[in-house]
Amino acid sequence: NPDPSVRDFTRNERLFRFEKYIKTVNKTSSKEVPALIEAIGYKDYRFYTPATSALLRILPVTDVRAREALSTIISHLVPCAWNAESLQTMILAVSSFGPDAAPAVPKLIEALQCQKTNTYVVSPNIIRYQAARALGEIGPAAKDAAPALREALNDPSAGVRASAEQALRKIGEER
Repeated sequence: NPDPSVRDFTRNERLFRFEKYIKTVNKTSSKEVPALIEAIGYKDYRFYTPATSALLRILPVTDVRAREALSTIISHLVPCAWNAESLQTMILAVSSFGPDAAPAVPKLIEALQCQKTNTYVVSPNIIRYQAARALGEIGPAAKDAAPALREALNDPSAGVRASAEQALRKIGEER
């Protein structure tokens, strides 16, 4: 289980091999689900994005087995506290599970407040937009997020406002 604070050759080599392995995963690769779930649970966040992205690629085929990863993915939803690119991937993954992702609602509400990320590639606006979108995908099970989504209707970003409005409709709340 690689530790991200240790950047030695062995750990980097393991990541390199894993990234090569990930490229072989395709829509019919259901036998890889346990390995992907294990990688999502590593301490090293560098494994989260490739493993979760691969899991999303095979999700329609392995829906039931992939749900085993949902609790681990939700545990990685620490808004704006670590790698924003991985956080965005985790939010996208959660939204793929629809109502089953209801336990993620409190962390997604927190992500709606994101004001700073650690990279210019994924801005706080993108995190807030994706969080609102994910809450909409969860649907009525995300009713607790209605006040935060109403507040997001005043967000400076037009994309976040539109996503919040759509999410409110999907969860069955009026403006």
